[in-house]
Amino acid sequence: MSALQSSRKKNINRQLSVKSRLILTLQVLLISRLASFVPIQNIDQDAFYLAINSNIATRSLTMFSNGACSVVSLFALGIIPNINASIIIQLLVATVPTLEKLQKEEGEFGRQKIVQYTRYLTFFLAVVESIIGTFFLRNFVFNWNALFIFQTVLCLTTGAMITLWFSELITEKGIGNGTSWFIFINILSGTSQRSLQNINFQDIFNQETNIVISFLVFTFFLVSGIIFVQEARRKIPIISSKQFATPDVNSKNAFIPFRLNQSGIMPLIFASTIISLLLSFNNLLVSKQLFLFVYVVLIFLFSFFYNSIIIDPQDISLKLKKMSSSISGVRPGTKTIKFLDKILKRLTFLGAIFLVIVALVPNILEFLLKTNIFSGFGATSLIIIIGVAIENIKQIQTLLITKQYDQST
Repeated sequence: MSALQSSRKKNINRQLSVKSRLILTLQVLLISRLASFVPIQNIDQDAFYLAINSNIATRSLTMFSNGACSVVSLFALGIIPNINASIIIQLLVATVPTLEKLQKEEGEFGRQKIVQYTRYLTFFLAVVESIIGTFFLRNFVFNWNALFIFQTVLCLTTGAMITLWFSELITEKGIGNGTSWFIFINILSGTSQRSLQNINFQDIFNQETNIVISFLVFTFFLVSGIIFVQEARRKIPIISSKQFATPDVNSKNAFIPFRLNQSGIMPLIFASTIISLLLSFNNLLVSKQLFLFVYVVLIFLFSFFYNSIIIDPQDISLKLKKMSSSISGVRPGTKTIKFLDKILKRLTFLGAIFLVIVALVPNILEFLLKTNIFSGFGATSLIIIIGVAIENIKQIQTLLITKQYDQST
């Protein structure tokens, strides 16, 4: 019965036009964004605004939860509980054999189970984070009592679960990935507002011409570099047994495409979330040097970890064997697995270096040029924004191609 329902859902989703998907996505994002400005009662919002702007940890957390919104609202937690739940579930999938088997061998049923476990954990984390957030607000509350604690925890948890539902609604019936969209909107809102507050445009115009030109050139090459690396592919040619019997031009051009930055923006999202949590615990990262070091280490760790989850050389080797295919110049079996593992580790290392460079370049340029013109310029946020934009454009192109194919048949 579940397989039949899944098939019906896929058919319904295929029938949705790009226009209707885009409208639904914009409507959901607009509703969630407006709701993030509706305040929870009995809180001194002005004092809270001053507090979060003076603390780097709270600024980082609000970037991913509700952008630069300085109001304690229904959607104050935003997508943060779901991101944390996804990190934990992926760690468990990589370490718990039962969950790993469920994801890799049970097909659609297994993936749905993993999604369900992520929802349960999201709810649990939403409750925990709501309680922590409520006690953090104690100094800003007019009438602190048990009723206020219950109501605030209920509101924050409800908002987090509504955000999760919105996210899944966009993923299923809208354009792109819902979680990525919420991160995209929140970062865009937060970055734009902080940039307008922190950057004195009069100071920029008063800077020396070479520094301003350096800033413009840096921005151009940074954006171009991000797009280039996000789209870069390593093509591994494959041959099949059919080629020897019936040579075919198309089969000779067959290859396995591996992205240079295979993990995309996920290591940055995970690393930024963890670093924000570390900062929230009484500013554990006391110096900027320690902050940058931990940030770099987290990017590398999550890059290798995430790639090990999404790509399994052994699984690719088995699929090639089933298709009676092999990598050109490499023997099937163990040799193929080692070859793919070596290629993936090299690509992961290069991708991690790229992410680190993007994250640190503004700080390096500020140090070399002896100017604060780059303050508030979030290169990490920029790569996330560009990455999400590219993914959404690709999905729109795929939907348009699918629609044309359906009409032709």
